Amino acid sequence: ILMFALGLFSKEEVLALPLVLVLYDYYFIVKFKPIELLKKWQCYLPFLVVTIIYLSARLLVIKPGSAISSWGSAAYFNIIPADNVLWHLLTIIKTFYLYITLLLVPAHLSAFHIIPSVASWRDGEAIASLIVIFGLLCYALYNRQKNTAVSFFIFLFFISSLPISNIIPI
Repeated sequence: ILMFALGLFSKEEVLALPLVLVLYDYYFIVKFKPIELLKKWQCYLPFLVVTIIYLSARLLVIKPGSAISSWGSAAYFNIIPADNVLWHLLTIIKTFYLYITLLLVPAHLSAFHIIPSVASWRDGEAIASLIVIFGLLCYALYNRQKNTAVSFFIFLFFISSLPISNIIPI
């Protein structure tokens, strides 16, 4: 718990650790029995308390939107802000698709990939990304007991990407 707390103050991606631990327990400790997983809630409570303390401290120190105003331009961010929540979520799905593509074919690597926001349902790349991501999640869910390792790592990829996905812009 101490290392988790210290990690939060050095890199926010550590926020995914409690979810990864729950995923691991679900797959390998309680063997897909949700009731058994719920019985272990005391194990996860310290992580929840530390997370709440961290997020409260972060909100007190860093005001919402301060990172955006200090840069002064959306061009410095990986995701150009979308017009509404639906287009924003589709843009994030495009981002996950890009991450998967770069994981499988590490070409044209860069610290910043500018991803244009989705502006309509006619964005073919967004629709293809949605189909691929949905297919991967369905595969992982359907085959969780037959192909445990592949299913676990698909979910691990998505869970560990949550803090950097910009679902909730900070």
